[in-house]
Amino acid sequence: MVLHLASTLVGRISGDDAVLINQTAKALELLRGDAVTLPAAEEYTAMALSNQGMGLLWSGAEREAEASLTQALAAVDVTGVELTRINVLGHLGLCAVSAGRLREAHVHGGAAVSLADARGWNSLEQVSTAYLTLALVNMHRSDPLEAERMLQLGLAAQPTGADRLPVTALWVTRIRVLTMRQRLGPARHALDELKHFVAAWQLPDLLDRWLGVAEAELALAEGDTSSAVSQFVLRDDETAIGDQERACLGRAIILDGNLQAAEKLVAPLRDLAIDRGAQVEGWLVTAVVADLNREDHRARAAVQRAIALAEPEGFRRPFTLFDRERMSRLLTRAVSLDPARSNFANQILADLSEESGRPGAALAEPLTDRELMVLEHLPAMSSNAEIAEEMYVSVNTVKAHLKSLYRKLEVTSRRGAVHRARELNLFAGNSGMLAGSARNKPSGG
Repeated sequence: MVLHLASTLVGRISGDDAVLINQTAKALELLRGDAVTLPAAEEYTAMALSNQGMGLLWSGAEREAEASLTQALAAVDVTGVELTRINVLGHLGLCAVSAGRLREAHVHGGAAVSLADARGWNSLEQVSTAYLTLALVNMHRSDPLEAERMLQLGLAAQPTGADRLPVTALWVTRIRVLTMRQRLGPARHALDELKHFVAAWQLPDLLDRWLGVAEAELALAEGDTSSAVSQFVLRDDETAIGDQERACLGRAIILDGNLQAAEKLVAPLRDLAIDRGAQVEGWLVTAVVADLNREDHRARAAVQRAIALAEPEGFRRPFTLFDRERMSRLLTRAVSLDPARSNFANQILADLSEESGRPGAALAEPLTDRELMVLEHLPAMSSNAEIAEEMYVSVNTVKAHLKSLYRKLEVTSRRGAVHRARELNLFAGNSGMLAGSARNKPSGG
């Protein structure tokens, strides 16, 4: 039994969800048999159920994962093993996020982080999924800066990068957040690095789907509709696409001009989607299609339905994924007849009109992607040589980028550049994500 549990470590390091599932199933079978009388049997049971839930989650079996993790939490309540509790709560949070239950996810993630704070365990690997949960909640609630801060903390808790599954999930989410902030150059760079990192192993189903959505969202932001569409068409030849994939494909097909196909594609999402965020997107696709077809009443009704679904969990991001001018007009029209939803709608309207979160929006001359990448390293006081090594460029190139940065930010020092960048929301937290993740990146695939 102990050997089976030890084998789960191999599954975690190798990113093999099947090993996690199979080895924990064998351990649990023994624990429910003669091994039930062993000392610490309850602790072993909690660990086995926790690892089983992890494997099931990453394999894409979220409901089964939630059942195992809920049992694990009950076992932890008996044993009081706090590190296992943190791990279980973080993964339960991810299950809740996958179903669009953001409030529940926030509770689970917050409880795990609070316990880690109290014990001084913020840098332990078990807390990384809790930070990932909170990053996803903030992303869906349209707070990308707080999402980036959580991602930084999550990556800091994985200094060796040995736990492949959460590390990869953190990187995938980082790409989505960078895309959300219109940081398209750094997002593309991060995607290329991640695809190189995962090239030598088979991604489990959930991570493969997440990566596909992140890649398609970036392609859409770059104006490459055909790449976004082909991302899901190729996958659908092998297996049915999931809710998030269907919603993203619906948006892509609108941009491709096939309105009827877009609405037909998202029809199952409107009433049957497990993921509340994808359900909201499904109604918004319907609203945009109706508006383009000049069906004002149907467009207004669809937006009202989307708002009603989004408000309880605080989903604001879906509304920002469409043409901002059109969505602002549709929202304004919808809430004029539904004042009860006006507060939430006004928050979304503020998101749609907000420009300060976009890099260089207040600058006379925007920063280039390379300049932004250099800027990310400045709070950590990295030397020019260290920055050059991270970016695979020469020290002279870094110096040239710094000179251009100072000119555009109208400052004369690194300290001044960091201060000005924070005023402009050009990065989040106290150190750049690239600087934190690149130094700790696993060397192998």
